[in-house]
Amino acid sequence: MSDSITSVAAHAFRNDKSSNKLHLKKIVFSKNLTSVGAYAFLQLNTLETVEIPAGTDAVLDLSGAQIFKGCSSLQSLDLSKRNIKALGDNFLEECSSLERLTLPDSLETIGSCSIYKCPKLYLASDFLPASLKTVGFHFLSGCKSINKVLYFPDGFEGFTSTYNISSDKQIAPDLTFVFLGRMEGTMNFEQA
Repeated sequence: MSDSITSVAAHAFRNDKSSNKLHLKKIVFSKNLTSVGAYAFLQLNTLETVEIPAGTDAVLDLSGAQIFKGCSSLQSLDLSKRNIKALGDNFLEECSSLERLTLPDSLETIGSCSIYKCPKLYLASDFLPASLKTVGFHFLSGCKSINKVLYFPDGFEGFTSTYNISSDKQIAPDLTFVFLGRMEGTMNFEQA
């Protein structure tokens, strides 16, 4: 993308499953990009690489729904070089080839099903961002290769719904959440 591009419209590169007309393998975001609309890359199953270079201090808005949902060839995603506050609902749902995700230090909210059904996924750090405040339901459900222990920061406020994460049968076996600070404690998901 040219550095003059500041936004990607909703549905811009959305792939119609019935025709699969788009065959993009790599996308390099503009360093001046400030927003990506909902469904922008939905079902773009040929997409293998997304590069998000360091940019301005402006927030990169990724809060739209299903931005990369169904990008089944996407292998890794590094969000750490930009100021990103929220990942929208279903952000990386069903990204079956996704092996590595690096979250930004600025992240405050992870939407429902945002990181969901990514069976090969491993997070780049066992420590979730210190700025993280809320997480939606189905967090990491269907992510069978995820880290064994994940640490939630001191300022974490909780999950955004009454969803009972401890009863989720798709959560990775032997996963333990460790809550630091006022929610101090652990939640273990060992399967019987």
